[in-house]
Amino acid sequence: MVDGVSDQFAMGSRKSYPQHAIALSYKSRSAIAMAGKLGKAIWYDNEADEFTSSTAYFKKLPTWLNTFNTSGMISRFKKSPWRSLYPLENNAYAMHDPRTYKICKNSPLTNNTIAHNNSNIVDDDDYAEKKNIFLSTPAANQLLLNLAQLCIEEHIDKKKTDRLLLWVSLSCLDKLGHAFGPESIEAIDMLYHLDKQIDQFIAQLDKQHGKDFILILTADHGVTPIAELIKKKGFGIAGRTNPKELIKDMNAMTYQQHGIDNIVANFNRPSFYLNKPRFLSLPEYKQTKIMADLKRMITDNPCIMRAWTDNELSGESLANDDIANYFKQQRFPGRNGDITVQPFPYTILKRRSNRASHNTPYYLDTHVPLIIYQPTNKMPQVFNEQVAMLRFAPTIAHLMDTQRPSACTASLLPGFATTPAPLPQEKHPDLHHAQEKRERTRKDRRKSRARATSKQVVCQLPD
Repeated sequence: MVDGVSDQFAMGSRKSYPQHAIALSYKSRSAIAMAGKLGKAIWYDNEADEFTSSTAYFKKLPTWLNTFNTSGMISRFKKSPWRSLYPLENNAYAMHDPRTYKICKNSPLTNNTIAHNNSNIVDDDDYAEKKNIFLSTPAANQLLLNLAQLCIEEHIDKKKTDRLLLWVSLSCLDKLGHAFGPESIEAIDMLYHLDKQIDQFIAQLDKQHGKDFILILTADHGVTPIAELIKKKGFGIAGRTNPKELIKDMNAMTYQQHGIDNIVANFNRPSFYLNKPRFLSLPEYKQTKIMADLKRMITDNPCIMRAWTDNELSGESLANDDIANYFKQQRFPGRNGDITVQPFPYTILKRRSNRASHNTPYYLDTHVPLIIYQPTNKMPQVFNEQVAMLRFAPTIAHLMDTQRPSACTASLLPGFATTPAPLPQEKHPDLHHAQEKRERTRKDRRKSRARATSKQVVCQLPD
C-alpha cells in the first residue's frame, strides 16, 4: 500500500549514477517484500529447480541470472554432503540437547556427514519438504551467497558509478530450526557454517570494493524451543494445542448452546476468524453472548493465557499493557481476526507436533540481532537498549542518503547523526565534477586577484 526503502532508492536513480535495488531469496514472499514495487525480486522456483522472477520485475530474466542457472552450480551444491564444521565430539557442540532427536524422531548428524536426501529430517507426510531438503542445509546458504556475489559483480565495479541496495534472505536456518529445534547439532552447526560464510562474503566485498560498502545483518524473528522437549525438562506449562481441534470444540459449543453451527471458520496465528456473514446476521445481544462464551472456552485451554475481541484490542484501555499493544499494533481492518489469543510461554498453537515454532509475543520470539558494519568506521559501538524494527527503514535510507519511505515516521537508530550521510564522490561523478568546477573557479579567482594586484603594484613603481 505504501513505498519502501527499495522504492525510494530506485526512484533516486539517475542516468549518470544508476541505483539498483535487488532482493534475492529462496522464498518468493521474502524477495517481493524486500524489493517493493520498483526493485527487482528474484527467488527460487522449487519445480524448475532454478532462480526465477516475474514479468512484474523483468520482461525476461537477466543474462547473469540465466548464466548462474545453467552453470551447473545448483546441481553440484545439492549433491554435496553436509559435513560438520568441527568434529562432533568437539566442545563446539557441547550445548546441544541429545533428547532433541527422541522428541523430533529425527536422526542426528552421523559419521560427521548428513546427506541431503535423508528423509528423517522432516515428517514422513511432508513430501514437499522432503523434496527440497537441500533448502535446510548450509550448502543452500552458500549457493545464495554465490548468487549475491555474482549480482554484485554484475552491477558494481570500481570503474562504474552504479550503486546497489542488495537484500539477501538466508532462510535455511528457519526451515532447519522448525524440524530440529534450536538445541540440535544441526541448528548449531548451521550457525557455525553461516558465520564462516558471511566472514568470507565480507572478505570478498572488501577485496573487490575496498571500504565502499555497508553490510547490515538482522532477522525476521526468534524461536520458541520444541514444547515437548521443554515439558520433559520439567516446565509443566509447556505444551501444544491443535487449533483445528479447538475450532471443532468451539463450533460444537455454539451449536449446543446457541443453535448456531460452524460459527468459527479458521485460525491464523494469533487469531480465530468467525464466519462473518453468519455472525453479523445475528441480533447484537446474541453476538455479545456468543463472543463471551467463545472467549471463555478459549482461555480454558491450558495453552492459552488471554484472549481479546477485535473491539477490545481497538480500545484505549490497553496503553500500559505491552503484550496487548503488541497484538493491537498488528491489527489491520478487514484482515485481522475476531478473537486474538496470547499463548503461555513455551506453548505452541499449531497442528504438527514435535517441531519448533515462533509467533509468540515473548522475548525468545521477538528479539533479533541488528548489526550494522561500516568498514570505514573504526569505532565499534554496542547499544543494549531495545529498539523497534520500525527504526530500521529510516536508518538504511539515511546511510544510503536517499529519501525515507513516505509513510515512515520512526526516528533513526541510536548512534546515527540526524545530518545526511556524505555521498561517496567517486560514485557520483556529477557531484564530483561540480566540486572540481567550484575548486577551479576559486583558483581562477585567486589567480585573477593576484594578477590584478601584481599589475597595480607594477604601475605604482617608479621608473
